[in-house]
Amino acid sequence: MNRLRILFYVPSQTFADPNHKELTERLVLCLSDRIDVQLVVSTDKKTSTAPADYDLIHIFGCWSISACQLARKAYVQHTPYLLTPLGALQPWEGERHRRTPLYKRQRIVTEKAAAVQVCGQLEQTTFLKLNWNQRVALIKNPVLTSLTTFEEAANQLLLLYRKVLDSYARVILDDSTRQLIGNLLQVGLDDEALDDADRRQALIAVLSSLSDEEWRRISLYASEEGISLIIEAAVKRLGLDKPMVDVTQIDRFKGSTTYSTNNLRGDILLSRNLLLRNKVKETFAEHGATEQSVSLQLLNLHYELSHHAAPLLHLANLYHTMRYTDMDEDMIRDMARDLDILDFAERLMAVMHHFLGLTEGFMPFNSRDDKQARQLTAAFTKFDMYPV
Repeated sequence: MNRLRILFYVPSQTFADPNHKELTERLVLCLSDRIDVQLVVSTDKKTSTAPADYDLIHIFGCWSISACQLARKAYVQHTPYLLTPLGALQPWEGERHRRTPLYKRQRIVTEKAAAVQVCGQLEQTTFLKLNWNQRVALIKNPVLTSLTTFEEAANQLLLLYRKVLDSYARVILDDSTRQLIGNLLQVGLDDEALDDADRRQALIAVLSSLSDEEWRRISLYASEEGISLIIEAAVKRLGLDKPMVDVTQIDRFKGSTTYSTNNLRGDILLSRNLLLRNKVKETFAEHGATEQSVSLQLLNLHYELSHHAAPLLHLANLYHTMRYTDMDEDMIRDMARDLDILDFAERLMAVMHHFLGLTEGFMPFNSRDDKQARQLTAAFTKFDMYPV
């Protein structure tokens, strides 16, 4: 199993303080036997600070242009970063920088940090009052207090790193694993998805090569999106055993968004919009029950997306509907047009084709593959959605 790769990044003005220098250097010594940790001072140009070279970046100190640049690059490249302000965000420190261009940049860096580690109760209290980031962990500084040791602080940091990586599982999935999830969803939903023997063997080979860490991230993501049972069914269909990951026992920072764990509804309309309800009633009056149910699924999916409440499970449910429901395609297209969701339905076909493998023979709508369809894919998968 690969060891965790952590970058300690310390601005030169921070490292010049003997207390901060001792803290970072001794933490590196305590951590080095368990993870790969690299200490880099901003003036050191010989050591790589490329975010892709690390699993997580730990920035010590504030008010540094180079640290802000590194944090921004890490965020864009989906490498989580942790910030330890070392007291530099206390009110009196913030006031000194309030009218400088760096103040806004530091705030953005702090807000987007995967977590902020404070070193004392006072610092925690004053930091939380800023309301810049609520993902806060208190780990005392062994340089300044006898209440903890460097070994204890290192142990707490390891737990915090684990919590950050588990909280950001969806964001740090690589492109091949993201598409693998789509492939597994199709296999779990579609009885004929494994008719191609070469494809079956290719999937088995990829799954057999996954590390425990990769399975952990897939399991966390699947749990958040309500697709765990489908993934498990796919693995079983492939004749493999999936590592057991009890996601309920994994400590994570909780996001503010929660999704329905039930299947996509095709029997009631979720929207309370009176105009839409009247239009649905009018449209449904002369059409079949099957087409009504499919239309309700489309309408409900559209409603959930507009409220940022659509789990990937519901796209999978729609795939199953498209794949196994006999419907009058002319009728369902007319209904979608009358309900003003035809464009949406056509883009859904492109989403399901590219991510879930839905083929043209099972599409009641033309596939519209454009920029908005790609935005729909991002909205459903949420691979690039940072927890807030």
